[in-house]
Amino acid sequence: MFAFRLAARLGMTVRELLDRIDSAELTEWMVYARLTGDLDPHFGPAIVAHTVAAVHGVKSSRVSDYYPVPPRPPQSGVQIKAAFEIWLAGVSGRARNRPASDES
Repeated sequence: MFAFRLAARLGMTVRELLDRIDSAELTEWMVYARLTGDLDPHFGPAIVAHTVAAVHGVKSSRVSDYYPVPPRPPQSGVQIKAAFEIWLAGVSGRARNRPASDES
């Protein structure tokens, strides 16, 4: 699984990665990742935030509490259409329930 994470981080496929580097370099990447907190760009800032929180008295937090919220998965066309129809029904209902204004 490490090769997949490294390839994604470097912006290439696993096949491209393994064609470009040998076993020794892959091992060096594994050691680097272990020493620096894997290949996650959020790990370092999360460690800092966790440490600052602990210094200021937060007792029961975890490093993962300081990671950004993961993005929602993309919606399908059917899901987008359903959400739009719900929104449209709400907007239309509000327009019908408004009192008529006097513009005389």
